[in-house]
Amino acid sequence: MIIACPFYWLDSLIGVDGFYVIADMMIALGCIGECVSDYQLRQFQLRHTKQVCQIGLWRYSRHPNCFFDWLIWLGFAVAVIGQPMGGLALLSPILLGYLMIKVTIPMTERASLQSRGKDPVNLFV
Repeated sequence: MIIACPFYWLDSLIGVDGFYVIADMMIALGCIGECVSDYQLRQFQLRHTKQVCQIGLWRYSRHPNCFFDWLIWLGFAVAVIGQPMGGLALLSPILLGYLMIKVTIPMTERASLQSRGKDPVNLFV
């Protein structure tokens, strides 16, 4: 419920304000970034099995798709900040970010270590 809370206020939005415009750009960037990072990973995996992707966006982070997914959710929260009590929607990306950092990414890293071994080059986890 906390992660989905921005949608409570999205339903009551009337008109477009600055927060909404910024949110739209964040959501669009998040969608594009997630698609690009997933595409880059898939292309790399087709050619290099048992290796860690370090091309494109993956050169800068082991989890760019998580970052862009989080950016989408932050955009949903920003869209409703101007609504009465809309600031509470920021709990959504805060909780999601925490879960990604403390649960999702560590689980993914453990699986990656088992299948690909340690990657000494890419330090950004």
